[in-house]
Amino acid sequence: MSAEEELLRLYATGNRDFRGIDLSDLDFSGATLKNANFAGSQLRGTNLESANLDDTCFNGAELINANLDNASLKTASLKGADLSKSSLTQTNFVSANLCGAVLLNTTLKQTNLWQARLNGAYLCAHFEETNLKNAELIGANLSESLLEGTNLQNADMSGAYILEVMAIEVDLSYAKLHGARLQAEMRNVNLSGASLIGAELFGGIDVSEKIIQWLESNGVIFKNTTMPCGRIYTSASFLG
Repeated sequence: MSAEEELLRLYATGNRDFRGIDLSDLDFSGATLKNANFAGSQLRGTNLESANLDDTCFNGAELINANLDNASLKTASLKGADLSKSSLTQTNFVSANLCGAVLLNTTLKQTNLWQARLNGAYLCAHFEETNLKNAELIGANLSESLLEGTNLQNADMSGAYILEVMAIEVDLSYAKLHGARLQAEMRNVNLSGASLIGAELFGGIDVSEKIIQWLESNGVIFKNTTMPCGRIYTSASFLG
């Protein structure tokens, strides 16, 4: 019996505790392992494509180079997990907990992170058509990330580090960026209704007319945006 078959046999008998074991390079594609506990386990290079992992615990687990394409991890817990270089195309992380997780050089294409928690996470990754609407990214580090067609509407990014980021076609409407550090190349970014109170834009809290005009020329939308100084921007009155 293979290692995969043995684990699935144990799961079928009601065993859900698989903490601290090495499952590296095994193939669990299409498997149902919901509500299981893989905390602290090694899943390097493991194939979990299209697996049902809802409510599963991966706290502190290593999922480096893992394949999670099309997998479902709704309300799963991945606190402090390492998903570096993993593949997360069309992965469902709705309401999942990824606080403190590491996603270094990870690709998130059409990944659903609606209402997910990524507070303190390290997210040097490629986000392509990723859904982060209503997500929590408080204190997260997105430095050197690429954001393409990403939905961050109503996300809480307070205290986040968004340095040397490329943001293209990104929706940040009604997002909270209180105290965030933002130094990004932005093209067609929607900041309507967003709050930037206390945020550092390009190294400073004061936003000059020149910076605003430059951003608007690149398609950045300021509409009822609360600027770092606390004033609400309107094209007619903000700069006086």
